[in-house]
Amino acid sequence: MHVRKLQRLGTTTIVVSLPRKWVKERGLKQGDVVYIEEGIDSITLHTSNKAKQSLRVTINAELEPNPESLARLVTASYLQGYDEVRVVSQSGLLQEQIDEILAALERLPGFEVLEQTPNQLTIQGIVDPARFTVDSIIKRMQVMISAMISASIDAVIEGMPEKAAEVSRVETKVDELYFLVVRQLLLSIRNPSLAKLIGIDSVPAVTGYRMVSKSLEEIGDYALAISRESLNIKRRGRSIDREILAQIMTIGEEVSTIFGRAVNAFLTLDFKLISSVFQEIPTLSEKIVKLEAELLEKIKDPQTVISFRLVLRYISEMLDQCRIIAEVAVNKFVRIDSKICVTEVL
Repeated sequence: MHVRKLQRLGTTTIVVSLPRKWVKERGLKQGDVVYIEEGIDSITLHTSNKAKQSLRVTINAELEPNPESLARLVTASYLQGYDEVRVVSQSGLLQEQIDEILAALERLPGFEVLEQTPNQLTIQGIVDPARFTVDSIIKRMQVMISAMISASIDAVIEGMPEKAAEVSRVETKVDELYFLVVRQLLLSIRNPSLAKLIGIDSVPAVTGYRMVSKSLEEIGDYALAISRESLNIKRRGRSIDREILAQIMTIGEEVSTIFGRAVNAFLTLDFKLISSVFQEIPTLSEKIVKLEAELLEKIKDPQTVISFRLVLRYISEMLDQCRIIAEVAVNKFVRIDSKICVTEVL
């Protein structure tokens, strides 16, 4: 590490000298331009305009011909923030390889095929990442997942296949937003200037948002699982005790409320809201355990009992994810000065 003292030049300019070895290794001389990139509590010096640089990755389909593997590599390239991806093969790309890659692109917002030839598929990011704050994407995911939870419970209570189909459609969109969040977060690490624009203020924030977005995606998956189990319940055509259905409806409404509060607590850092989430989760968990015991008494068909126990298990898993979101909210809360927590350097 090099230590330098700040020096004043004139009345308004503060200067600091650069290490001679660093300057010599890069062939810099007086009058050359360098680029300063501001970080959270640091600056990075570049000898070229890094902000204007784009990154491209080339994937050799001859060395890894498996279509599913190629799709995974393209998806990973998207998540890592590459601006352009080329999939190449001197012997020619197979149709099944192309089809698998194109199917993967449907889940990657802002990634489109720029050029396609027999030997190469070029994919490019066409959306400016600065347009989307991470908070706005999280909020959109919350709205969509809340609708999924309600629709999945309706599918169980009312036995409506169209509700299950609706959940499946929305889940695809939630996955797209999840991929977009991950891409934005990794881009923010690479580009501190972008981080400020999309609402990321520190490296710990990246970790927190990553955990929350994953929890949101998991809750969406559990809602989808509930909707699919509703089809099994309907297919058996068994008569279900109305009291059981009423309790499941109530539990579904309560988990949806807790979910909304958990996400809002994370976004607003309202500590009372954060605390309420921690207080409400155990109460609802007890209701779920109690209802599981009632299923054995009031439903005679073993397969139907299994289906309803699965529904309750998925709801319990949702609560676990809500707890994770609230825990991340607490961690985020203590990083910011408030009336409750004040930080200071010792």
